[in-house]
Amino acid sequence: MIVTTEWKSVQALLDSNSNESAEFNQTGKHGDIVKVAGIPIGLYFDWKRQGITDDPEALRRRLNDRDFSKFRTNDWSL
Repeated sequence: MIVTTEWKSVQALLDSNSNESAEFNQTGKHGDIVKVAGIPIGLYFDWKRQGITDDPEALRRRLNDRDFSKFRTNDWSL
């Protein structure tokens, strides 16, 4: 399942991710699907061209990388 939301600015996305991260309850009850990141659609397709989205290990490394921490919506390690 992929849910797409388009943002007028990347800063709006980063602010939304920050709010979701602040509200995330690590000790609460979670289902099988937990949102871990929100990335701009252009960046997603760039990663797709690089083959990152098709390689779970490469995507895990990318999302756990400090350089991309602003895209995370919680601080769990993947």
